[in-house]
Amino acid sequence: MNRHTLRLCFLIGFAGMLAACGGGGASTTEDAAGQVVHQYMQAKIDTNADSIRNLLCAAQEANLDREAQSFAGVKAHLENVTCNQDANANTVTCSGAIVAEYNGENTTFPLTKYNVVQEDGQWKWCGEAN
Repeated sequence: MNRHTLRLCFLIGFAGMLAACGGGGASTTEDAAGQVVHQYMQAKIDTNADSIRNLLCAAQEANLDREAQSFAGVKAHLENVTCNQDANANTVTCSGAIVAEYNGENTTFPLTKYNVVQEDGQWKWCGEAN
């Protein structure tokens, strides 16, 4: 093995170690379903329709435009968000909030519980849970 190949193997191994330790994810304490909901909330405040489309379940596809435009033209951010799947359920409970600025005043939208489903081996956001 030449030095270039050895260096490449080291970098690949190091990147894998970082990923396994939670580097680059939404949060090191969120599970896979929770990360999807967190990513969905970020895409929603960013009005990123492509990301929302990829994170929506099939049953919610008709609501894509509404979801993508929820925070259009509004300055918003996520605050102290952590999301995790509830034990033995297809729901994710999130703590934290979306903080949006309307006419110079902050309005806080506390996060709650959301439905998730697996489609094609991937977790998808599927609306608010009752």
